[in-house]
Amino acid sequence: MPDQFLDTAINRLIYLETKMGTQVQHQIMPPFNKSFHDTISIQETAKEIAAFIGMDTFTFIVSFTKQKEKVGGHIDLSNSGKNVFIEIDENSLDFPEAICATLCHEICHKWLQKNHLELPVERENEILTDIATIFLGLGKVMLNGSKTSAVKEKMTSEGTRTTTRTL
Repeated sequence: MPDQFLDTAINRLIYLETKMGTQVQHQIMPPFNKSFHDTISIQETAKEIAAFIGMDTFTFIVSFTKQKEKVGGHIDLSNSGKNVFIEIDENSLDFPEAICATLCHEICHKWLQKNHLELPVERENEILTDIATIFLGLGKVMLNGSKTSAVKEKMTSEGTRTTTRTL
């Protein structure tokens, strides 16, 4: 099974390089060190990611809502206009790295659509999207958001209570 996955990943990278290699900057976006205070800061991050991969003609409008289990976000690709809607799971609000990783993934869905590189099978397209994030230089951001935790400390009468949540 690992060999099959590796073959799939290599084939997807070759596919992306063959189709788009000359049009990609081949730089790596440094990981974000952000805490989001409001929707505007999240919108600005989406804009920054989009500009990094050459999608600065689009406006990504981000909102938070409950997603299906094991789904971090969703992008509406039905609109052919310049406004693109992204929904991120509301459980991600305490995890800025996960928000950044989800934005990278969802914006790459739009990049694939714009460049007519989508695959017809949903699971295959999801794999291609993850590989495209790496191909486009967003791999470090994705890795930082893949395993995240949030620690909160609260003073109580018995001392400090520490709570750790993992996404």
